[in-house]
Amino acid sequence: SYAVDKNGEIFLVNSHIPLYKQSSYNNHDPKGDRKLLLKKNTQWYVVIDDANRPTNLIAGVDMIDHLEKNIDNDTVYLLDGSLSMQPLTALNIQATLKQALNKMDDNKVNTLFVSGYISGSYPDNGIVTRDDIEQYYKKPPSY
Repeated sequence: SYAVDKNGEIFLVNSHIPLYKQSSYNNHDPKGDRKLLLKKNTQWYVVIDDANRPTNLIAGVDMIDHLEKNIDNDTVYLLDGSLSMQPLTALNIQATLKQALNKMDDNKVNTLFVSGYISGSYPDNGIVTRDDIEQYYKKPPSY
């Protein structure tokens, strides 16, 4: 399977998800495309600690605004408290949405740094928010 961009939304193509045996007529197409919770145009900056673990998230627009305000400074500090950051924790890309919500609850965060390997030799990384998951559950899937 592989991921493709369809009008700014990312879909998993050519994957096989078996039918749910306990379901009746209301089942899914096992080979159908799957809409992922990734957003192509959202830019995030991930703050990594000394142990190479993601700890905070900075929105790209906030980072640009902060840099523009400090353009005349020789040094720009990101961790001095003047920049709005969201705490986050890491999650394997193969986790379920339920596991993602549990991880958020356990770590008292609303954002996850998702990483792992879907295909190929390069890691696939992304950001998933609690709002992304809740919005996914509120609307019917588009195939």
